[in-house]
Amino acid sequence: MRHCDRPGRPPRDEPTRHLKATGEDLAESPPHELTYAPCGLGATHDGPHAGHLGETDRTQLWVLHG
Repeated sequence: MRHCDRPGRPPRDEPTRHLKATGEDLAESPPHELTYAPCGLGATHDGPHAGHLGETDRTQLWVLHG
């Protein structure tokens, strides 16, 4: 499947807020991995874009963007 790949940035504090809420260690997530998320949805999707920022042992972090 082809992906949309539109670049996007999550709301500034959203990744940090989510990781803190799940008890993850923020030191394990380099800052550059929390600021850019190309859209991982199908190339012809409708609606907002969604990108996968990364994952830790217990959490996968996806964000919606423009």
